[in-house]
Amino acid sequence: CSLIANCNGTPTDTPPVMNGNIVYNVPNRAINFPISESDFQSKYYDANGDTFTSIKITGGNLTNLTKTINGVTTPLAVNDIISVSDISNIKFNGINQDPSYTQTVNYVAIASNGGQSN
Repeated sequence: CSLIANCNGTPTDTPPVMNGNIVYNVPNRAINFPISESDFQSKYYDANGDTFTSIKITGGNLTNLTKTINGVTTPLAVNDIISVSDISNIKFNGINQDPSYTQTVNYVAIASNGGQSN
């Protein structure tokens, strides 16, 4: 048993990881710019093989971001949990201005075991 790591304890379950940022180059004044589920899927990794089930919005600038769930459109808000299949229902409307700007939204990925990413 001493040769097998953690044989007397519970298995180690590491949280999922989102590798890198998701960056969109959105034209100013864009209407209903789509957010892509595949962009999130490509960043997700879980060493234990737990499935990517949803994202949780944790902060940032949520101006002009909406979600449409079950036909109801509402502004995106902190603590919203969006299932992976509904990520494509998040839309962004660009600000009505000429100068470029940056807008950051913070989120974590949630795995099937409830673990949250970085």
